[in-house]
Amino acid sequence: MTWSQAKDSLFISYMIRRKHGKHHATPELIVTTRRNVRIA
Repeated sequence: MTWSQAKDSLFISYMIRRKHGKHHATPELIVTTRRNVRIA
């Protein structure tokens, strides 16, 4: 996973959460994204 892909997935998740009334990414999501970037 490239950094831009990670940013895209984070942004998409953020938009989905916003639709459901949550206005910030969860720490779990951020940790998962960072881990994916590290693997790549």
